[in-house]
Amino acid sequence: MKKRKVVIAVTMLIFIILFTACASSKDPIVGKWRCGKEYKIFNSDGTYEEGLLDKSASASGTYTIHGNTLVTTIFGEDVEYTVSFPKKNEMELSSQSGMMNYTVLWQRY
Repeated sequence: MKKRKVVIAVTMLIFIILFTACASSKDPIVGKWRCGKEYKIFNSDGTYEEGLLDKSASASGTYTIHGNTLVTTIFGEDVEYTVSFPKKNEMELSSQSGMMNYTVLWQRY
């Protein structure tokens, strides 16, 4: 009876390890995004780049994301967004600038 419990416990442990190893830990923001002629690239190391798709202008910075709050830092200035992912390849960034609120939908490319 004791041997059976040990076998069951070991089997359960193996399933837990396999399940967690196969689970995706990729942050959904990591990747290349575009909106019109603009792009943003979020890297897994906390750096990002933004600019125009024709490469006539670009800049690099850093970002942090906690829950649905994204903070980008570029040229020493922080910009805070509310981020959501309405569909698999869509990212919605909302921000407040002065008294205006705006929301932009980005597509993964």
